[in-house]
Amino acid sequence: YYNNISVQENVEDKPLSLLDPFVQGLSTIPTLTDVIIKGDVSNPMEGSLGTLQSSSLGNLCRAPRLASLYLFLFVLSDDNVTSMAQALQDESCLVQELCINCTLGLQGSRALSNMLRKNTTLREFILIITCYDDTVDDVDAEIARGLADSSSLREFLFQGGPGEISRASLQQFRDTMVTNYVLEKLCLRSGGSPANQLLEAEIQKIMTHFTSHGM
Repeated sequence: YYNNISVQENVEDKPLSLLDPFVQGLSTIPTLTDVIIKGDVSNPMEGSLGTLQSSSLGNLCRAPRLASLYLFLFVLSDDNVTSMAQALQDESCLVQELCINCTLGLQGSRALSNMLRKNTTLREFILIITCYDDTVDDVDAEIARGLADSSSLREFLFQGGPGEISRASLQQFRDTMVTNYVLEKLCLRSGGSPANQLLEAEIQKIMTHFTSHGM
């Protein structure tokens, strides 16, 4: 039973997912183009699918013809995200669409930020943060800084935690709208505070202006 295998990387001694050898196998298919894996919709926060090895996820992102990767409803770790982001920086990477649920800390957010700056193929990114390993302000702001410098991303949906996006992060996302002329759609979902709602309305207004002027 694969869910009882213990690996060195699994420092919290969580069961290794039954999906891990499957993910490893997928990464070896030379013609693989699209991957959609759904977790347990009834209990996504409990990590019911167990732990995926970061190396397995990194190798999957490096699959030679992979164009879209959607991992729904199970929570990737900060280490998982770091490995994936590093793989997506490779010049040989062809991934255009990415969707992940994750626990995110500074290590993972910095890796994602660097990936957004360096990746030249990613067009659509859905990032759902279920909880934070580090200060929310720092993690959100790091993502916003990377987004500002992205030269390929066209659509970004960001769903943070249940609280309010910090003032610093709000300003970072505003700066993104000023400096990034490639981005066509930006959607932020984090709590329901007036500040968050105001920023979403502001973003929509800017996007509408760009669209109406053919920008």
